[in-house]
Amino acid sequence: MTTLTQRSAIDDFTALGGSLQIAERDPRADPRTAVLSADGKHAELALHPDADGRVAEALIKTATTRLLWFRALGPDRDGWRRARRRWRLSISVAR
Repeated sequence: MTTLTQRSAIDDFTALGGSLQIAERDPRADPRTAVLSADGKHAELALHPDADGRVAEALIKTATTRLLWFRALGPDRDGWRRARRRWRLSISVAR
């Protein structure tokens, strides 16, 4: 169940052409980490299936901010990596 603030975070991200995906379950993966893939028009945020609501909301808000910066200035040197025709960024939230 999503809360009102989670819904707002999702709406903000999708308004930028973003979509949310649930990543495949990997027992080694950290639920507090997500992968943002972006190009000039579209973006996709892959969330861990075990991420709780607060963590997911924080990851979506961070992804929205990073996507805005990406669209305004291009990929910065802060972790963006080229992946075929898109750029990828690993995003984490603090414990």
